[in-house]
Amino acid sequence: MGLLGLLMLVSGGSGSVPLNIGDFFALLSGIFWAIGAALIMRFKGVPLPGMVMVQFAVTAGLAVLVSAFVIGAPKPELDALSNALPFSVVVSLLAFLPAVGTIFWAQKFLFPGRAGLLMMSEVLVAVISASLFIPEEAMSAVEWAGAVLIICACLVEVLGTPKETASA
Repeated sequence: MGLLGLLMLVSGGSGSVPLNIGDFFALLSGIFWAIGAALIMRFKGVPLPGMVMVQFAVTAGLAVLVSAFVIGAPKPELDALSNALPFSVVVSLLAFLPAVGTIFWAQKFLFPGRAGLLMMSEVLVAVISASLFIPEEAMSAVEWAGAVLIICACLVEVLGTPKETASA
């Protein structure tokens, strides 16, 4: 139900911008995130700071490689980098680091399927936000139906999971 909703949500219904390379990278991101969630659950003993550090380092490295070799983006000027560095460090330390750390911590306890459904809500928020703030990204009826399916899948997962009873 969640995957069908996600497919409907990103279907690019009438009035939406067609799928592009950014959507392809988002799909790859989701696939690798799912693999990572399964590995986090499997190897619970790996320290959280190490996981977060590796995630940040690999993400930064891949961003440089993809922007340079896949997209062909021009190299930024050194002045632009030095001007952006303080802001980037503050945002990384105050926003991204706690968010990623919290997600990785939670994934040590959640089953990967449930974590995946919760992460689909990120897509839902992104699509709804885009439709509110970008006029050419208005959601179609199919996309709204996909959003409802994602929410229903989350509810089925949470409400349909049997509760563990504590044994005395």
